[in-house]
Order: sequence, then structure tokens, then C-alpha cells
Amino acid sequence: MSDLGGRLLAFVPTRRAAIVLFVVALTVYWLQALGWPMAKGRDTWDYLVYYLQFLDGDPPLSQVQLFRTPLTPLVVGLPMAIGGAALLEVVFGLLFAVGVVAWSATALVFGRVPALASAVLLLVYPAWATLYHQASSDAVFATGLALWALVLART
Repeated sequence: MSDLGGRLLAFVPTRRAAIVLFVVALTVYWLQALGWPMAKGRDTWDYLVYYLQFLDGDPPLSQVQLFRTPLTPLVVGLPMAIGGAALLEVVFGLLFAVGVVAWSATALVFGRVPALASAVLLLVYPAWATLYHQASSDAVFATGLALWALVLART
């Protein structure tokens, strides 16, 4: 058993492990999505309104643009405009997988065991999954924070 654990820990810092984790995270997301489909999240309508008037020179609801950054309206609105809720679910699944891999890679700075533990915990923690099954800024922010933490830890 310790030989298997040793081989697993030796596998953790490899690029292949990151790819496997990404695929596993996508699989977990899609298994969750079978019973937990994409839902309207906090301020979804604001993001969609922002997206619809994004290039308008005189937007009718300009106040929405004063209190929101343009990233989430693009991440939510563009997939909805191109492929509807199905494409939005694909985009949020990718964000979920990127977030899991980024946090695991960040934890790798502190060791192989923390990297493995963080990956496993994020894959089974329902509150983390909640962020990615709602069309809101939470998933975009969580993924951005994970990537920022990775850059900061590597720096």
C-alpha cells in the first residue's frame, strides 16, 4: 500500500497529473450537472443586460455598467448568445476544472500531499461546486482568484 502511495505522490507534480486532474474535474462537474443543472445565479439578469448593451453607444440601462466589470457579462453573455445554456454549462465546467487544477498547483508549492489533498477536497466539496452551477460572477471570481493565487505562489 505504501508503494502505491509513493507512486501516487511521485506522479502529483507532473504535467500528466495536471491533465488527469483536469479530465477528472470535468467528469465530476458533468456528473454533478446530471442532477444539478445550470441555474440562474445572483445578478444573472444584470450580466445579460450588460452584455446585450455592451457595444451600444447610448445604453438604455447604463447604470448596470457602472456597478459591474465587463468580464462576467462576457463570460455569461457570449456563450448564452452563441449556444444557449448548453454552451454556458460547458464554459462553467471548464472554469471548474481550471479552478481545481490551479488550486492544486498552488498547493504544490507547499508539498505533494497538500496538492493532492486540495484536489480531492475541491472535487468532493459541494460548496465549491455551487459556485459553478449558477450563472453568476462567483465562478468567474473563484477561477480568477485560483489563477491569481497560483501566480502569486509561483512568484
